[in-house]
Amino acid sequence: MSQVTNQLPYEELKPLPQAKEFYPRLVKLMKSVALVATVVIFSVGAGVAIGLSNWNISVFAGAIGGGLIGLIAGIAMAMLSKLPTKVEQYRLETLKNIKSVIGNARALKTMKNLEDFFYYPFTQFIQPFHHHMMHCELAIIGDAIPQDRPDARKVWTEFLDHLDSTPLLAPDREKIVLNTAFQLSRFSGKTIKIQKEWWDPKQSLDWEIIEKIGREAFGNDYAFSAEKIKTTMEENLPSGLCFARNEETKEILGYGWYYTEDGTVHIPEIARLPEACSLNIGKDLLYEILTNLRSEPMVQISIRKSNPFIERLKGWKFEVEKELPKHFPAAPPEDGVLMKLDWKKVNQQ
Repeated sequence: MSQVTNQLPYEELKPLPQAKEFYPRLVKLMKSVALVATVVIFSVGAGVAIGLSNWNISVFAGAIGGGLIGLIAGIAMAMLSKLPTKVEQYRLETLKNIKSVIGNARALKTMKNLEDFFYYPFTQFIQPFHHHMMHCELAIIGDAIPQDRPDARKVWTEFLDHLDSTPLLAPDREKIVLNTAFQLSRFSGKTIKIQKEWWDPKQSLDWEIIEKIGREAFGNDYAFSAEKIKTTMEENLPSGLCFARNEETKEILGYGWYYTEDGTVHIPEIARLPEACSLNIGKDLLYEILTNLRSEPMVQISIRKSNPFIERLKGWKFEVEKELPKHFPAAPPEDGVLMKLDWKKVNQQ
C-alpha cells in the first residue's frame, strides 16, 4: 500500500477526552427544546420591535405573530438541524485529527464514509453487510496511519478502544455489541494466522458460534440454523462444510458450506465474524470449497442484489445468470441475483 507522508515539521496530535453520554435521547430533546425556545424568544422580540415601529401593528399582535412564526421556524430547525451529542462530537473530531496525517487516497475516501456514518445517530445498521464494511473501513484507516507518527497511532488506539462495546441494532432490530478487539490487535501489529478445516460429521463442532456468525452475516431471517445445515447436507450429497479458526486461540471466525441438488452444487453461506475482516477468510473459504468440488458441472450462489460481495464473486468467475425479484422477502422485500460459476474461465485462470 503506497503511503504519502509529509516531511515538514508537524504539530503533535493529542487524544481528545473520551466522551461519555448518559441518556443521549434526552440530551438531544433538551437541545432541540432549547433551540426552539431561542428562536421563539428572538421572534417575539422582533414582533415587539415591529409593533413599536409604527407599522400599524400593535405590540401585542406583533409579539403573538412573532411567537407563532418563531415556534414554526424553531420546530422546523430542530427537525432539520443535526445536534451532535458529546460522543458523536468526539468521534467526528478524532476522525478530523487522524485525517490530517493520512495521504493514502483509498483511506481518505474511507474516512469520508466514516465521517458521514458518525455524523448521524450511530444506532442501527441498514443492511447486515454494513457491519462488516465498517470493520473493513476501520482496518483500512488503521493501515494508512504512518508508523512514524506515534502520536496519531495513540489517538487511533484510544478511538478504537472507545468504540468497543458500543450497543447497536441489526436491521432486524436485534442487539449487536461492537467488538474492536480484532482492530486493536491488528493495529498493534499482531499477526493472526488462520487455520482451515473440513467438518467431519463424526466429530463435534461448536454450532452455537456457527449460528452466531450466520446471524451477524445474514440476519436472523435468512441465516440457517445448525439443524437446517446438517439436515440439508445429509439429504443432498455430496456436501461439505469448511470453517476457519484462529490458529492460536482455536476460535471459529468463519465458515462456508455447500450441498448438491439435481446435479447442481449450491453454496448457501460463506460467512465470517464482522470484526475478523481483512484476513481473507471469505476468499479462502470459497477457494477451499471450489478446490474440493473439482470442476463440478454447475455451481450456484443466490445473493442480495445490494451486496457488494457480488463484485468479489465476479472476480472468482461467477456470472449473473438471472435476477430474482423480491427473493429475500423480509420487510421491505429485496431483490436478489442468481450467480453461476464459469468453470472454463476458472480453469483458464
